Amino acid sequence: MKKSLAKQINLVFNCLIIGILFITTITQVLSSGNLMLTDAKHIVSKNSIAASSQFQSWVAEQSGKLRVLSQDIQYFSLYEESNMTQLSELIFLHAEADKEILMLYYSNDDNLLSSTNWIPPNGYEPEETIWYKNALANPNQVYLTDPYVDANTGTIVITLSKTVVDKNNNFVGIIAVDMSVKILQEIITEFDNGDGTYLFIINEHNQVIMHPDKKYQPQEDGTLTELHDFPHYEKMLKLPSSEVSKLKAASGIEVYSQWTDIEGSHWRVISNYPTKSSHDALISDIISSILVCLGAIVIASIIIMRFNKRYIKPIEESVNALSVVGNGQVDIQTNEIAKETKEVSMLVEVTDNLSNILHKYLGEITSTLTAFSRGDFTTRPVQEYIGDFTSIKEALIIIGDTLQIVFTEIMASIQEINESSGHLASSAMELAKTSTSQSQLLDNFKNETVKITNEVIGSIDSIGECYEIVKEMTEKAVNGKNISDKMSQAMAHIIVSTQEIATIVTSIDSIATQTNLLALNASIEAARAGEGGKGFAIVAMEIRNLSVQTSEIVKDIYSLLNLSLENVKNGEQMVGLTTEALNEIVVASKKNAKISELIHQNALDQKDSLESVIRNTERLAVEISRNSDISQENVSISEELAAQANALQSHMDKFKIN
Repeated sequence: MKKSLAKQINLVFNCLIIGILFITTITQVLSSGNLMLTDAKHIVSKNSIAASSQFQSWVAEQSGKLRVLSQDIQYFSLYEESNMTQLSELIFLHAEADKEILMLYYSNDDNLLSSTNWIPPNGYEPEETIWYKNALANPNQVYLTDPYVDANTGTIVITLSKTVVDKNNNFVGIIAVDMSVKILQEIITEFDNGDGTYLFIINEHNQVIMHPDKKYQPQEDGTLTELHDFPHYEKMLKLPSSEVSKLKAASGIEVYSQWTDIEGSHWRVISNYPTKSSHDALISDIISSILVCLGAIVIASIIIMRFNKRYIKPIEESVNALSVVGNGQVDIQTNEIAKETKEVSMLVEVTDNLSNILHKYLGEITSTLTAFSRGDFTTRPVQEYIGDFTSIKEALIIIGDTLQIVFTEIMASIQEINESSGHLASSAMELAKTSTSQSQLLDNFKNETVKITNEVIGSIDSIGECYEIVKEMTEKAVNGKNISDKMSQAMAHIIVSTQEIATIVTSIDSIATQTNLLALNASIEAARAGEGGKGFAIVAMEIRNLSVQTSEIVKDIYSLLNLSLENVKNGEQMVGLTTEALNEIVVASKKNAKISELIHQNALDQKDSLESVIRNTERLAVEISRNSDISQENVSISEELAAQANALQSHMDKFKIN
């Protein structure tokens, strides 16, 4: 449903106002955000520079005092042994005059004079202390130590030390002053203005010298917190000192941070300002802007509502009065519409005129169409139609003339429809009979095709079994050939073994012959021996008989081996012939298997073709059945058409066409 003009005006102006206020607010918020970011960075930079300057002033002040004291010692030669008492008084007076000093002392290779008359414990060597070594390494400067545990008080102190030279610029000692780290804490605390801003000091080794949080301050044993605990600060320290970085502090809050060197020392001061303060101020600014926008939207809505009520509502009432035409009403009431403007007055006047014209034209159109409905097509509109309404009058005249022609043609067409429906019915009956006969013939053809297909499928199954038998026979022929090959190899091994046995038997025959000769020689020797050789002669005779028997047995074995060798060779020839026959059987079997496989595949293709014929025949039968159904339906349609033509003829007879 479309919205009214008043609602659209209200929506458009509200959206326009909201858009303008939104853009203005966003611009203001972005500008405020950039300004607050600039202010935050300015605060960080200002605090960093101010703190650095204050620390520099403090270091310069303390360094100046040590320089003056060093010059006094040099000028009055207080470093000499005879003036040690005066030097001690001078140290005491300086320490008494400055309340920040914990202890002021002078040390050389032999003595250590202090403002508190402190006596070093046994084993204490000033030369090994950091303040002594670094002052000696930097003779023209005042050296500032990191916090450490004082050997005198056991508390955490910082020390400033300066070399003392004689009038010939020769080293004579070190003047040093111990000061409490609370001085550093006091300077840091001065910059805590309650908005989260804080400072802390680090040395050149990135160790925390002083921090507002006690857990990061020097411990009782002098241990300093490493800046490795603050990885974000290590990245920041690699940037130039004038650059402000946004990082996460050890407490987990995000801060803007900047570092600055403290001149006169090896320390750096790091200034931090929490981003939350800027965010809170920005959020407060956003909330204020939103409240102002809401107020402006409310005021604008009230003004637009009053404008719509006075100037737009009469237009909507006029439109609502015209909307009744869409519901089929032509009596439009405009008496209660307020005519505050010229445009509304013109709209109401036009609406009244339109109502009168529509009422007059509608009456004549209704009477004309009523006459047409009674079959009187001679009635024509007589009023004067203006503007686009003239086309309605022309259309009514054309409709009357056209209806006269159409009804005349309809009567002629009814006669033609009656005749055509009779011919259509006869053709449909003939087509139905033909389709029924074709369906019966196709059904018989399908049954015969199914029968033949089943027989072919049975033959295909038999061909498949034959193919499997041929494959099995081929495999057995191949196995027989393999066995024959193994048998041929075994016979070859038997021939070799038989020949080796023949060689061994020949060796045995030779041994038997030699044994016979040895037995003969033994008999001769036994005969020569006379009575003593008779026993030996009998043994030699027996050996000779055994050798003769062995020789005869060897000959028999040799004859049997030769006969066996000939038989094995004959068997080998027979096995070779068998192998050749098996090879021919294998080749023939493989050819038979390929042919059987080809026949089996062709039979399967024939099976698929026959099944496709059956499916197509079934589809053709379905289509012919549909033709028969359509023929029957055409018969029904022709009969129904004839009935409707008769009914239309009866209805047309009621009209009187002039």
